[in-house]
Amino acid sequence: MNGCGLRYEVELFDALRDIVYEDEYFFVINKAAGLYTHRNHETHDVYAVADVIADKVDFAYDDLKRGIVHRLDKDTSGLLICAKREEVKTALQSLFKKRKIKKIYWALVVGTMYEGTGEVITGIDRDKKNRIKRRVVERGSGKKAHTRYRVLELYKEHTLVEVNILTGRMHQIRLHLNYLGHPVLGDKLYGRSHQKKMSENKLFLLAKQLVFKHPFTNAELDLAIDPPLFFEQKLAELTKNG
Repeated sequence: MNGCGLRYEVELFDALRDIVYEDEYFFVINKAAGLYTHRNHETHDVYAVADVIADKVDFAYDDLKRGIVHRLDKDTSGLLICAKREEVKTALQSLFKKRKIKKIYWALVVGTMYEGTGEVITGIDRDKKNRIKRRVVERGSGKKAHTRYRVLELYKEHTLVEVNILTGRMHQIRLHLNYLGHPVLGDKLYGRSHQKKMSENKLFLLAKQLVFKHPFTNAELDLAIDPPLFFEQKLAELTKNG
């Protein structure tokens, strides 16, 4: 707990990792796995990114999302944009809605994906049996979800995949990779059919790169990060084992 009565899901020193980019309008952080992006009615007592950045942004204290421009799942690590003012947040969210921000992820998945490239276009809807989950539905139903992927490295029982999402549905990457029969390693929510492979305590999904034009200066931004230590160690282990 902290002085405000909020629970820490991860140690504070690991909560707000390196600031990858910052100017007078916004900044981009490398969010640690295990940290919520912001609180809501179900996670009202946890310490989230929106709380960590409170002193760096000009938003009302009772605005639980504050300067958060988009969200990452709690267990997903990587790049997250935070606006310093409301008009900046609006401008950046407009870029997301117009698909003007290219979002590249790395995912380590279970099994060998022999097709070098591909795409998945489906609908995504709420799971009727579990309010936390989403489900893949036929095109034309639910909300359209479009994912492209490219195999980066093949291992004996795993594959490293680069993923580009053209829409931003909740759990989209995890759902689509599981739909292909290759759940993200460590995904205990959607990878139940591969439980023997799900002994990992971390989700191997990284928001690795953001490419977009600055909405105020028109500068071309290409922001990228290296995988976190646990991810790099796993890749090294897989390489060693063939």
